[in-house]
Amino acid sequence: MRYMFLRIYSNGELQNALSEMLEKGWVPDRCKGNFLFFRKQRLPDARLMAVSTECSGRTPKGDKQIDEYIEIALRKGWQLLCIGDIESVIPVRRRLFFYTRDPEAAPLEPDEAIDFQYAYRAYHSTLRWAILWTLLAAATLASTILFMRQDGARFVLILIDLALLAISVCSYPLFLSRRTLYRHVTRQAPLPADSHRTLHRRETSLAVALAALLLGVGLLLFL
Repeated sequence: MRYMFLRIYSNGELQNALSEMLEKGWVPDRCKGNFLFFRKQRLPDARLMAVSTECSGRTPKGDKQIDEYIEIALRKGWQLLCIGDIESVIPVRRRLFFYTRDPEAAPLEPDEAIDFQYAYRAYHSTLRWAILWTLLAAATLASTILFMRQDGARFVLILIDLALLAISVCSYPLFLSRRTLYRHVTRQAPLPADSHRTLHRRETSLAVALAALLLGVGLLLFL
């Protein structure tokens, strides 16, 4: 199992990240929310592709648009691995994950409009995260410092303050990474070859800080 903020990944970055997992013998098996589940299976010489398509139903089963895309992929020599959860509401959109072991299978054509929408959403989402977490950290620090000056230091409040500061600090490199993607899509600026690795490191740092914040809030509420 692996947790990823899927909505801030481009299809290309997600494809590269999952291809590395595939080379190590981990095959995407199913997707639930931002959780990707893998099974151990060797697929020598396999290639993986992540694509997005609009859909019309709450579930992918029996969805005409998804079925049509899968048929096109099958004709081109690609096999379905799994279908992701809904990642966009207007329009409703999911990601499909395919693989092939046929060296002559033609790549599925990317949708430039979808690539732009992912880059635009990731850019503005991470910018909002950075601003909101910074404001929240500043407000929390101001209130907890005043409280601890009167009643003494408390571990749980210090933990919450440090977690919020860490989230704020982690948000800005993540935003810079998504700005690079946005400029790549809109201005054809070069995208680093290992951008998915940089993104994953920054995403992991943010997730760890969020876990620390949840721990602090839980201790504050129940202790």
